Amino acid sequence: NNLYKKHHDSKLHIYDSQGTIAILDLAKNRAWANDSRFKLSTDFTFDCEIASIDAITRVNRKQTYVLNDFIWNLFWNTPDIAQHLCAPDGHYKIYYWPKPNDQQHKKIIFQLSACFIQGGKISTIAEQLNIPIETVQRFIGACITINNFKKINAWDPHYSPAVKQETKEEVGFIKSFFSNLRQKFNL
Repeated sequence: NNLYKKHHDSKLHIYDSQGTIAILDLAKNRAWANDSRFKLSTDFTFDCEIASIDAITRVNRKQTYVLNDFIWNLFWNTPDIAQHLCAPDGHYKIYYWPKPNDQQHKKIIFQLSACFIQGGKISTIAEQLNIPIETVQRFIGACITINNFKKINAWDPHYSPAVKQETKEEVGFIKSFFSNLRQKFNL
C-alpha cells in the first residue's frame, strides 16, 4: 500500500539476488517480466526501486501481465515467503479468485478460492481438502501480497464443511427395503 501511494505514477523495478524479476507500472496495473529468468519465483532478497532505463531494457515489453495476477503467481511460486506471511491457523476471507499460471496445482487453487471466498479457518480447510496446512498458508500468503484478503473473526459466518444428512426419502427407502425382506423371510 505504501509503495502504491508513494510511487503511483512511477515504474518500479523488482529484483532479488538473481537479478531483475520485472518492471511494474502501478498506474496502468501491468507488469513486464524478465524473460531470461527460468522460473517466476524469488527469495528473501526481494526488493524494489524506481526503475531506471537500464532496468527497463532487461524486460520484454511485448508480453504484458495484469499486475495483481503477476504478483500473486510470483509469490505462489515462492512458498518459503508466502507461508511466512500468514498465521498458521488464522481465519481469512479473500475478495476475488486469483488467476493461477500453475497448471499442476490449478485444481487445488480453485478449491481453496471457493472455500476462502466464503471465509474460513486455515486448518479446517486443509483438513477438508486433505492437503498440507503449508499449501493453504502458501495460498493465503500469496493473496496477502496483492491485498486480496481480510482477517475475519472466528465467530463470523464462514465456510464449514458439508455434513451429509440422510433425507427422509433415503430413510423411507431403507425402512421399506428391510420391511420387505422381513416379510419375505417371515421374520
